[in-house]
Amino acid sequence: MSAGKITFGLILILVGFILLGNSLDFFDFDAGDVIRFLLPFIFIGLGIKLIIKKKREEEKLRETFASQQAGQSTSTTSNNNSSKTSKASEAPHREGNKLKFSKILGDMYINFSNQPLENIDISCGIGDLEIKTEGGKLSQGLNRIIISGFIGDIRIFIPKTIPNFVQCSNFIGDIDMSGRRSEGFNNNIEHCSDDYNSAESKLFIQVNSFIGDVRIYHV
Repeated sequence: MSAGKITFGLILILVGFILLGNSLDFFDFDAGDVIRFLLPFIFIGLGIKLIIKKKREEEKLRETFASQQAGQSTSTTSNNNSSKTSKASEAPHREGNKLKFSKILGDMYINFSNQPLENIDISCGIGDLEIKTEGGKLSQGLNRIIISGFIGDIRIFIPKTIPNFVQCSNFIGDIDMSGRRSEGFNNNIEHCSDDYNSAESKLFIQVNSFIGDVRIYHV
């Protein structure tokens, strides 16, 4: 049984005990008190479920990219790329000089192919986020992508040909980037490509996540 199901089951048992105790006058709760008491447990349960939901999928994805970098068959690479591009990319909206992507609930997939990479804000509430920067257009100077996530995993694919500096932090979960890994609580990892400082056009990515894994793939 998964940790998410166990947590949800414990919450149901807790709710049952509270309602039973209230009906027998062991407790004196009103509906508002019950909601305020249970809300943290609900968020904890959702966080645990979302963190572990795609562990196996992540391992398979990591193995795929490891085999690509080892020079294995290009047909496998082509199939993987076509499966990614078949997903519908999120539509942005513009606020001033910023291009914004936001979603409160649900997974997000953003494909920047033939799209500008300058001055991007991405906000994801509860759900996984996947970003593909291959084929994105760099403007002269510094291009920024700022990402914030509440609960859910974040995956970003960055071509090695793009000069990039990536900063990642999360409160609970793992961070995996360019062979470096940090797990547990309050993680911070950054990576700077060798050509970043001297490049005329470069990409800065900042990722801040509360609960969830962050994985950066340089491909």
